[in-house]
Amino acid sequence: MPQLNFKRLLVEYKKVQSAISAGQAQGILRCEPVGDNMLEWDVDMTFPEGSPLQTSLDALAESMFDAEMKKLTLSVRFPAEYPLSPPEVWLRRPRMRHCSEHAGAVTFGGRVCSLTLASPGWNPVTAMLSVLEDVRRLGNEGGTERKKQDSYFKKVVCRVKMRTLVAIAVEHERSGTTPHKMPNGKARGPPRDFVEASQIGGTWTLIAYGIMLVVFLFELASFMSPGYTTMMTLDKAGSDLLQINFDVDVHDIECRNLQLVVYAQNGKEKLGVLGEDFWLRSIDASGKTFGVSIKPQEYQWQGQEEDDHDKVMQKVRQQDGAEEIDSDWASSHDGFKHKSFEHVIQGHDFTFINFFAGWCSHCQKFAPEWDQIAEKIHGKGDAPAMKFPDKDGIERPIRLIKLNCVDFKETCVEKGIDAYPTLRLYKADGSFTVYDGRRGEAEIVRWLERMAKMRSYGWGKHHETFERGCNARGRLQVPRVPGHLELMAGGGDQTLNPRMTNVSHTIKHLSFSDAEDDTYSRKTPLLAARLLQQGWKHFPGEVTRNLAPLDGRKFVTSGFHQAYIHDLKVVSTVAGKETSYQFQHQARISKLPEAAIPQAQFHYDIEPFSIHVKTDEKRWYDFGTSLCAVLGGAFVVLRLASRFSVHLSASLKLGAKAQRGGAMSIGHFE
Repeated sequence: MPQLNFKRLLVEYKKVQSAISAGQAQGILRCEPVGDNMLEWDVDMTFPEGSPLQTSLDALAESMFDAEMKKLTLSVRFPAEYPLSPPEVWLRRPRMRHCSEHAGAVTFGGRVCSLTLASPGWNPVTAMLSVLEDVRRLGNEGGTERKKQDSYFKKVVCRVKMRTLVAIAVEHERSGTTPHKMPNGKARGPPRDFVEASQIGGTWTLIAYGIMLVVFLFELASFMSPGYTTMMTLDKAGSDLLQINFDVDVHDIECRNLQLVVYAQNGKEKLGVLGEDFWLRSIDASGKTFGVSIKPQEYQWQGQEEDDHDKVMQKVRQQDGAEEIDSDWASSHDGFKHKSFEHVIQGHDFTFINFFAGWCSHCQKFAPEWDQIAEKIHGKGDAPAMKFPDKDGIERPIRLIKLNCVDFKETCVEKGIDAYPTLRLYKADGSFTVYDGRRGEAEIVRWLERMAKMRSYGWGKHHETFERGCNARGRLQVPRVPGHLELMAGGGDQTLNPRMTNVSHTIKHLSFSDAEDDTYSRKTPLLAARLLQQGWKHFPGEVTRNLAPLDGRKFVTSGFHQAYIHDLKVVSTVAGKETSYQFQHQARISKLPEAAIPQAQFHYDIEPFSIHVKTDEKRWYDFGTSLCAVLGGAFVVLRLASRFSVHLSASLKLGAKAQRGGAMSIGHFE
């Protein structure tokens, strides 16, 4: 559908203003937009001295003692398809009439008609100054005069009487009847076709009743469901802030490694967030939340709570040589074969593995602490090795082993290691549990003691069992400028593996609102979304479906080094006292370099204009007028159809007496 060329409209407006200022617009005194609406202009113009129209205007101004009445005021209205479609020019004041000697340029409704303003004669390159000059020429040459009220109403009454008499005469002549005469010559009684009954007339009566009932119901439905109109103006936001409401699940990034950051449109400058009110909560592989909601600045990684479950130990140990089984996998050139990771696990009751990478800063910081813990548990010199009692009270040793994921990359990929360092405690049967607490000596030793006593609860044989995601929910108040919201993976107490980082996500809710909006709550996010929707009830359906179009949608990447980027075009929308924001969405998958960590990004651009939605309700008298018009039209059409069918039926019956079809009357059909 063609769109309004707003730039062309501004150029035409400036040209008209320049011509008026330079005195080159003959007779055009003023051209101003109506309020802030550039789609409607008010134009004042006068006509040459001595012309019939100007003479009439001068007389009107003199009789009303108002010099302003010497000019003609027009309303120029531009359609949404301008300049592909012509504008409409309407007469605002004073009221006009057509001269009997000429075909005037103004309709009874007040619209100015000319070939230039009609679709067949319109040219998209026509200048508005030329259009106004053409309207002035038509007013001067078309014989249009100011309306005289008394003579006008007399002519209307005479024409109504004459048309009534002519209609009655034509009706009698067509039906072949004559009006019944009274002694004084006056007509009495209706024509025979109003009182004669026929089978066809009765059938058409039933059809008419059904059609009129349907028409009435449609007209009533139109009255009960009013439409709306829209108007576009420059955005006059009362606040310099914009609020982003969000509820997003990131399925494969733990909360400890997730941050929410807002950048400027160029992606380099970090915008200051003036209102930050959101929470992070862990989710499992099925998307269900667990644990407590924690603000990012309050997130502290404490040890897991002690569990009441005891652990069942199955001793499966295969000896491949003590040195080979007990050696660290710190390097592929340390003299050991390192053929089988499974043999290392099977060779100990418990094996505590530290998966690390040499370039990881967190691993480098943790390395001295790990060596100290290993010396304490393995024993050094005369100090005996530590034993950890299991559920039956039997003391079991735990072997600590480092595994370098740079030299043994295939093993780490196979085990699903996506962040460094990762600490896992394996049992001899291959099941394991993950340590995600504070990496301190006392905390790790207490955790190992607790795990050694546990039963099967908390253990699994596949790394997917321990995959955790994060739910980010809340709101951010950001400067009202284009920017992008980034769900940034990384920045926690682990270094992420770019190859294994997956930022697939589900958007439960995403919307924009004014900074004063306080209806989004962390405690009841679904209820908060409904509260937002209650504020949207003033908007029509075509608008509400674009206020939160991403709710419930999933965005899942299918390969390594990929991330979704969302481009959002935001438009403020006003209905009454309610203001909300529509946005259009485009999603694309970005392919990243191998060293870059994928990030989910939401780029938003705020449009400089605002859309005002106004309800267009139909008045009760408009409903009554249109209903009478539609029912009357249906009555006339069906009556003509009834008469035609009767005459057609009579002509087909050769030798039979022609039957006259019954005519319809209000309330009774024959």
